[in-house]
Amino acid sequence: MRFLCRYLACDTAKQKLLPDRNKRLLRGLHRMKINTSRFGTLEIDESKIITFKQGIPGFKEYRRFVLLPHRGDSPFIWLQCIDRPELAFLTIDPAFICPDYSFSIPDEIVEDLDIRDTGSIETLVLVTIRNQGKDASPKVTVNLLGPIVINCRNTLAVQLVLDPKKYQVQFEIHPKKGTSTLSSAGVPSRNPLEAL
Repeated sequence: MRFLCRYLACDTAKQKLLPDRNKRLLRGLHRMKINTSRFGTLEIDESKIITFKQGIPGFKEYRRFVLLPHRGDSPFIWLQCIDRPELAFLTIDPAFICPDYSFSIPDEIVEDLDIRDTGSIETLVLVTIRNQGKDASPKVTVNLLGPIVINCRNTLAVQLVLDPKKYQVQFEIHPKKGTSTLSSAGVPSRNPLEAL
């Protein structure tokens, strides 16, 4: 979970990883409080604010977001809007779902996000959970058609829209199916639904 340790806006998930001296250095440096409907009031690191210059499709007026952990051991990450407390999207690194998921980033996006190398890019996909009734398991899907690309070097991001002939907007995660392949981070894949 290289991504979680490096880029979460809220230090609560990282506290055990930092020596006491470093924790003291983080306090008060470019910190701000945000209100959220799911997590209450949080203090975040302003340098971790992700800016969608063009907004997110359907939510164009909201451009500033932060990443928050779902739980410490979970691959799921919340993309929380700073300017609208109730707006948050559940996301996941697509490598947990489809280890071979890949796509090309258009040249104009590379330029717009000022991407200089692929090592500074992180990708997330949106997760949707639909209730199927009281006796059925919820249906969980990920949007492989619209990945979120984040340039971690400058915190600029975009949600791409890929070719609908190649990628699904509702790729279902089956609760009974697990996989024993390795994710792109070299971590054994497991059924991510276990972490919800």
